[in-house]
Amino acid sequence: MTRGPDSWRLASLLTTAQLEVVVLAEDDVAALRDGRAPFEAFGPTELRTLSEHAGELASAAPAEPAASPVPVHPGAIAYAAGEPLPPTEATEDARVPPDHVH
Repeated sequence: MTRGPDSWRLASLLTTAQLEVVVLAEDDVAALRDGRAPFEAFGPTELRTLSEHAGELASAAPAEPAASPVPVHPGAIAYAAGEPLPPTEATEDARVPPDHVH
C-alpha cells in the first residue's frame, strides 16, 4: 500500500502496473477511463471496480480516530474531513515532471 500526492500520480502508478488498486474520486475515474484531462498522457485505461460502494469505503474513517479499534491513517482522517492530505517527506520527491511520458 502507498499514498500518492495526487490523483495523477496514482494514475501513473496504476497504469504502469506499480499498483493494482487505487481509490479515486468518481470524476477522476471517468476521466482516467476515457483518457481525458488531466490523464491524457495515459490514454484510455481499462479499469475494474473493486466495490460498488468504494466511496463509502474511502470515507469510512471514524469522526473520532481515538474511537477506532485500529490506528487510522492521517490521510484517511483528512480525506473523510474533506481536508488536504497531510504532507510527507516523499511528497516533493514524488512529483512527476509535466513532460513525463509513459
